[in-house]
Amino acid sequence: MAWSLAQELREDPIVVTGRGVVSGCGLGVAALVEAARTGRPGGKWVEVAGQRYAGCLVENWAGSGKGKRLDPSVQFALVAAAEAMREAGLAEKTGFSPDRERFGVAVGTSRGCQAQWEVAQAAVAGGKRARPTLAATTTLAALSGAVAQQAGARGPGMTLSATCASGAVAISYAAEQLLLGHAEVMLAGGADAVRNGLVFPGMAGAGLLGSHAEAGRVCRPFEASRNGLLLGEGAGFLVLERASHAAARGARPLARLAGWGQTMHDGAGKTGLSEDGGALAGAMRRALTMAGIESPAAGGREVGYVNAHGTGTPLNDRAEVAALRTVFGDRLPPVSSTKPVTGHCLGATPVMEAVVAMAALAGGWLPPQPECQEVDPGLAPLAVPREAGLALGEGLAMSNSLGFWGYHASLIFGWVPPAG
Repeated sequence: MAWSLAQELREDPIVVTGRGVVSGCGLGVAALVEAARTGRPGGKWVEVAGQRYAGCLVENWAGSGKGKRLDPSVQFALVAAAEAMREAGLAEKTGFSPDRERFGVAVGTSRGCQAQWEVAQAAVAGGKRARPTLAATTTLAALSGAVAQQAGARGPGMTLSATCASGAVAISYAAEQLLLGHAEVMLAGGADAVRNGLVFPGMAGAGLLGSHAEAGRVCRPFEASRNGLLLGEGAGFLVLERASHAAARGARPLARLAGWGQTMHDGAGKTGLSEDGGALAGAMRRALTMAGIESPAAGGREVGYVNAHGTGTPLNDRAEVAALRTVFGDRLPPVSSTKPVTGHCLGATPVMEAVVAMAALAGGWLPPQPECQEVDPGLAPLAVPREAGLALGEGLAMSNSLGFWGYHASLIFGWVPPAG
């Protein structure tokens, strides 16, 4: 049999040993998981660039020390990455010290360091000399570079941009570095900040922002009355390593990364999404194949939950459900979106949603969507859990991500029972 990444994955799985999050739900994984478990909406009225929007911003955030002159997205990333390393037992002086040359970093972002770009542009427009540090802090690589320096990582490193699928692509890249033997530990995540004058106005101009009298009801994925998305911001990080490496150092696996898949383009222009969701279906199939599942549509129930991209825009939800039907047939697993909780945090969202999917697997609960009061009849046979406390059956959890320009990604996670 020819060697393959899938074979390598089955022989020595990739496990998650650390998680870190900064989100509008609060600082840390626990705040995000509790909000997702109860379905608490995160939308609030905020002012950005002199305009009032519904958003899910990180509250009371102010950088300090050297980090104060870094873009907010980089600041979020540093905090989330540090939490992931602590949970994985990789924190300096308190746990295992990895081989720095085989310790890598992959960070996904959709918008990069836009706040720093605004600072640089303002200096030029005002006839002032730009700060020397802006030469480095305005680069996309500032995200992976700052995280790698903080972590002491000297292995494979990259900042990747695949629009709103960026975090998922970073996780996939990190997993492949492990399977190829280029690294022993990878710190993989995503980060984006929207507290600048570019993102909200751009999304509003494209007609993508949802509207409602209540900020908490702006994002209503799969509901008959849905009309747009809710923007959010933050960062999420995972520590990934091979199961054998985690066991050798005594680390506790929190979940396993069972599979992943990516595709590009539906031939649908800049949004990259056709009504039949064909490219997304392809990404899901690739992830399922990587996980060793060949035919979920033929009566299989291997996937017990799907955390959907679920932005709440009419086209996105319709296309995503069409893709789910293509892959799973009429026996769709329970499906929900946690974007009403976190907001759409662009390239960071896939990692936050991965954290939620893993927590749901470990706790046996389905993330609810209380705001979805009436599922669009045209999306049948979609079943959206609306009440907190519903049980997630045995199986894997899938998390889907879509982005402009046709980037599609799917991640699959499995639960790892505690040892003993």
